[in-house]
This record gives sequence, C-alpha cells and structure tokens, in this order.
Amino acid sequence: MGTTAKEKFTDGFFKANTDYYYKVRCYETVSGKRVYGGYSAEIKVRSATKRSVGKASVKVSDQVWTGKALKPAVTVKDGNVTLKKDRGYTVSYSANKGIGTAKVTVTGKGSYTGKITKTFKINPQGQSISVKGDKSGKKIAVTLAKHSSNSGYQVSYADNSGFKNSKSLWLSGNSKNKGTIKGLKSKKTYYVKARDYKTIGKTKVYGKWSAVKKVSI
Repeated sequence: MGTTAKEKFTDGFFKANTDYYYKVRCYETVSGKRVYGGYSAEIKVRSATKRSVGKASVKVSDQVWTGKALKPAVTVKDGNVTLKKDRGYTVSYSANKGIGTAKVTVTGKGSYTGKITKTFKINPQGQSISVKGDKSGKKIAVTLAKHSSNSGYQVSYADNSGFKNSKSLWLSGNSKNKGTIKGLKSKKTYYVKARDYKTIGKTKVYGKWSAVKKVSI
C-alpha cells in the first residue's frame, strides 16, 4: 500500500470475548516477487460478545419445483462481512418440497447466536407448447406439456407480439393439457404462450411462460 493510503480490514471470523493480536506490514511486487517492509507495532484487540444473527441480512433465491426437497444456498452478511456456513451459522429448511412458500432458518454458531427465518418461493415448472391453426374454423389448437404437479394451465393469446389486450384460455386440471382458442379473425396472425399455475388457498402461483408461438389463420 502507498505511504498515504488508508486501508481497512474486517476480521469477521473471531471467537467472542477473546484477545487477538495484530500487526501489519507493506509489500511491493518487484519482478513477480513480493518485497516486504517491516512490521508495525503489535496491537491487542478484545473481540466483542456474541452477535445476533437475527440482525444479519439473508438472501435466498426462488426455486422451480422438481418433486424433491429443495435446499438453495443462502448468503448471510453481517454488515460487510459474509459469514461462512457451519462456522458462523447453520441452516435448516421446511415446507421445501411442494409448490408454494418454503422456509429457511439460519441459526447462529460460533461468534453468533439467535436465529432468523426467511422464505423463498417454489414455482411451477416452465411450459412448452405446440399450436396448429385452423383457417376454416377460425381457431387454434394448443397442446401443452402435461405436468402432474400443477392445478391447470393459462394460455395467453393476442394479435400482436407485445400481447397488448391479450386474452386467456384457462385449462383447469393438470391432465387437461389440450385446448382450442376459438372466435378468432381470419387472415390474421396470432401469438400464443402458456404457463402452469398451482392454486394454493385462494392464490394462484405461476410458472414461467413458454416460448411464444406465432400462427396465422
């Protein structure tokens, strides 16, 4: 480091109520090798009491249903310090197999105490569809991937690629993966996409939209 630069260092992996000793020195890389200066005077620092992990920030990503218990990695930060799993905390999961809201509980370990619980979503699977236009009947037949984990399917269609003023065909029941869009206008191009949904209570949880299919009738 330069002679006038001020550098900061945070040691986040300490034991509570413990004395630590620090000394530092500068180095410069010359021809690929480090050339060191002398050490500073040694200082003594006593670590604080255990901190509560309940005040830490916890990040966890939403997931897609697989039929198996999902245990996504979490990032736990105390200020600018990223804690290490099994050193600063442990994790446990619940309600993490089905579509809906799952929980992850972070429990402090080592220099940390307490616990904090966060939620993440388990969303339905993504969709893929095939479409076939019927010019004489002014309709489009739609076939979707069948997923036993959901409650049904939403098919969205419009006469523009931005899906402005789009309409939806709802297929209720996970086995009903085929439907027909009717009442369309001839000599027009339509855009179609679909997604799964799962009804939990009074709320629908949606999966990712399929790729958009373009069909002319």
